[in-house]
Amino acid sequence: MNYTSISEILKNTIEKVVLKPQISGGFSDEEKEKTALAVSKAGAQFLGDRVSKVVVKFTDAGLKQYASQIHLRPHATKISKDGHTMEFECTNTQALFYFRRLGGNAKIIKPVVLTQDMEKWFKDAYDHYHTL
Repeated sequence: MNYTSISEILKNTIEKVVLKPQISGGFSDEEKEKTALAVSKAGAQFLGDRVSKVVVKFTDAGLKQYASQIHLRPHATKISKDGHTMEFECTNTQALFYFRRLGGNAKIIKPVVLTQDMEKWFKDAYDHYHTL
């Protein structure tokens, strides 16, 4: 079968694998489409979380890391002209899991609460290593 979008692939997968029991009537086409869209935006691991706009500024090294480290990588929805600032539609949890591994080569600009979470995570790690 040929598909024209990730949404169609996911919808087909959902139809085959994640059907409600027959007694409930199964998923409606609208439910399938909403679920496929949610999975394509947030990934199956982060379906329970709210998707929000996350803005990240990268160093040159960070851009190389982003290009090569694909596991749990959120999809950029907007890229600045210079290519160093990107906007993502993903969950805060996904952003934390992914961008933490880039260390100082990626800085979350928005949302502020996520910036604060990252600062705390790195501070706690720093404090931990300096008390050993």
